[in-house]
Amino acid sequence: MMSYFELDVNFPVEASVLLIRVESPDPMVIPFYIRNIEERYQVLTVESFRYGIVYGAIMALILYNLFLAVSLKSSENLLYSLYIFACMLMNISSYTGHLIAGLLFLLMFLLLNSNLRNCTTL
Repeated sequence: MMSYFELDVNFPVEASVLLIRVESPDPMVIPFYIRNIEERYQVLTVESFRYGIVYGAIMALILYNLFLAVSLKSSENLLYSLYIFACMLMNISSYTGHLIAGLLFLLMFLLLNSNLRNCTTL
């Protein structure tokens, strides 16, 4: 699901030189992979399953702590579940970009399946 920067390049059969220049005032990690299309989709599928397992486990932990908060009337468990939710939301939105991709997909789905596209006046 998450593709950072893609460049479709057809390299010639002989040896090729690829020069990349990246500048940043801060230290950063640059994942750089050269793959064919089949490997790319396989890696993206495995990555999506891994993120699904991680986010599912975090959601189960949030629901468990909400259940404890309601059943024990404990404010600590409620605050902890809100903290875990905020951390997960930060991870989804800032670090992986899954929130932006999901919201764009939802927006496009709603736009294509609504009556707004038939409106000619506001």
